[in-house]
Amino acid sequence: MQVCLGAIQRFITYDLLDEKGAKYVINVMWLLMENNIDEVKVLQTAALLLTTSNLVRGDSLSKVQKKSHLTI
Repeated sequence: MQVCLGAIQRFITYDLLDEKGAKYVINVMWLLMENNIDEVKVLQTAALLLTTSNLVRGDSLSKVQKKSHLTI
């Protein structure tokens, strides 16, 4: 899982995602969080995505905020 999330973080860092790709990443992170898989790394990935791009908006953004709020 570490390798997968690391690869996603590189996609984000190098600006390789479009809005559709960002939605897929959010959905994958949502599934990982629901299954309690490496929550810290998932939250780090979400923070990176939210702070380095404007791709996450609307329903995707509310999903990230809702899940992040529940885990704090």
